This record gives sequence, C-alpha cells and structure tokens, in this order.
Amino acid sequence: MLSKLFFTAALLAFFFTAPLAAQSGKYESTIREAYDALNRKDWNAFAALCDEKKYTDVNVAPMTTVGVWEALEGYKQFFSAFTDFKIAINEIATISPSRYLVRVTLSGKHTGNLFSIPATGKTMKYDDVDIVELDAQGKCIYHEATKGGTEVFRQLGVDPMAFAAEATVRAMLAAADEGITDKFMSYWAPDGKNYFAGKQTSGEDLKKRISGMKSAFPDIKRTLDDVIVSGNYVTVKGWVTGTNKGTYQGQAPTGNSVKVAWLGLYKLNAEGKIQEGSVEFDTATLNNQVKGAAAGATSSNN
Repeated sequence: MLSKLFFTAALLAFFFTAPLAAQSGKYESTIREAYDALNRKDWNAFAALCDEKKYTDVNVAPMTTVGVWEALEGYKQFFSAFTDFKIAINEIATISPSRYLVRVTLSGKHTGNLFSIPATGKTMKYDDVDIVELDAQGKCIYHEATKGGTEVFRQLGVDPMAFAAEATVRAMLAAADEGITDKFMSYWAPDGKNYFAGKQTSGEDLKKRISGMKSAFPDIKRTLDDVIVSGNYVTVKGWVTGTNKGTYQGQAPTGNSVKVAWLGLYKLNAEGKIQEGSVEFDTATLNNQVKGAAAGATSSNN
C-alpha cells in the first residue's frame, strides 16, 4: 500500500516538474479551443465543444458537477471573482487515444465574490495539471484539475475543507428554495438523519416539507445571517421569507408575507454529504403571520 502511495506521489511530482510527453493527439486542437473559449468567456463556444449532459467536472467547484452548463456556473464564479483570470496552456500530452494531460498556469487578482468569499485583493498564481477526456465524437466529457479550487482557496487564506462544508449547506438550501427535492436530497447521505423541532423524521417527510413550503410560499427564500463552521459541523442562523400564495396546512392562501427565524445544525461525513441535520423553526410565528395575526408567543417545537 505504501509503495502504491509513493508511486502515485512520485508520478504527480513528475507531471508538475518534468516536461510532458511530446506526443500530441488528434483532439489537441479541440482542447486548446475549449480553454481559449473559457478565457474569452464565450460560454456557448465552450459548451458546443462538450457533451452537454455527460460533461463532468471534478475539483474546480466545491462539488463535482455533471452537465456542461452546471459546470460553467462554477467556472463563471472564478472569471467573475478574478476579473483578469486566465488559464494558460503550457503543454498537452496524450495518455490514451481519448485522455490528455494538460499542464496549465492559472492566475488572477481576487476582486469579486467567489462562492460567497468576499474580495481579498490577493493575487493568485499556480501551476496545475488537468485531466481531459473526449468521446469518440471529439466532444469533451470529463475535466479534472489536480489542485483545482483547493489551491485557489489556500492562496486566498481560506480553509478549503471548511469552505466545502459551508458550500454544501448553502447549495442544499438553494435547492430547497427552488423546491427541487431530488436535487435537495442529493446533498444528503443515503442514510442521513434529519430532525425537525427536536423530532426525527424520514427522508420522505423532509421532501414533503420542502415541496409543501414551496407550494405554499412560491417565493420562499432562506437567508443566512450567521454561518459557523467547526470541523465537519456547520451551524447556520437566519430567516425564512415568502408570500403565502398557495394552500398552507389546508387553508386557502391569504397573500400575507412572512418572515420567520430559523436555526440549522448540520454534520457532514467524509464524502462531504450531510449525515445529520437538525432544524429549529418558529412555526407559531409563521402561522400567525400567514393568518395576519400579530406575532405573539413563539415556538420551535410545533
């Protein structure tokens, strides 16, 4: 086992320090076109070079993304946060008829928000080796950065593990706001446990709560005032806002706006999935606001 680890480490070190193999493949021009399209921020041109559904990106955004437009949303974050962001190709080498190693240098000055990280004004620059795979039609279907976003976060002084944990919770909450239950559950471990108002509920119950709130409050939004990350635990505190335009607890919509405090505690596993989640929610105030009554006593156990 140790010998395998040593070999892997030595191999990666070789890729970073030694010139890549001189052999070029028939898809090298496509790869150059793809990187050039990104540098020009020509998202449509990049997408045209990829398989729209199969394209998978690993190690750039905090989580693996599937689908070229989903991956592009992550890429756009970097180009937006680093106004002079550039990916320079140094070498391309063929490792199989369809797989390539691409040695690149990434650089830019952090002048905007990056996945909720405010601008630091810091300049980042580093060398990386990308793995790129194309299908038989010459479409890009896979990209993996060896260092990737982790190195960017390190150079900005951000703990990549803590950032990934926070990003997972934020993405899960965004999916809840959208009311897309399958996407929402994709951030949870298959055997994940969830608690609402101190009581354990099933995954199906959780999905029903998400879809039910979206139906009752189509513009529902979960905002966060505080986020605390400690190891693999993420604690969030914020507000749920929305307008009652759908049936809520069997009652016809009132059109009233709501703003209710909530608290969430999430534990992530080694794979970055939510293993356990607990939510406290001011249900009494929500019910009063839906009815238009003055907010009286509050409760998180209803």
